[in-house]
Amino acid sequence: MTITIKGREYTVTPHSESQTGIRGEGTTYVITGKRGHKWYTCRNTHTTHAMFLLPEKGFTKTMDGVWLSDKNGTLEVIS
Repeated sequence: MTITIKGREYTVTPHSESQTGIRGEGTTYVITGKRGHKWYTCRNTHTTHAMFLLPEKGFTKTMDGVWLSDKNGTLEVIS
């Protein structure tokens, strides 16, 4: 599956506990860019279908202001 965020295309894969990096409840998807940068989606506690992105390494590659949702069964940008 792919998703376009801010004009760039990313690969979306489900997050599994066997992957390295950020783990925990609420981490649902891994978003991977063409150069290999990875972000993890983390669910909002009050609006559980809304997710924000956490970078795999450091905070130099942030996606401020990007919210995603899988409320309709597919991952999409909501703002």
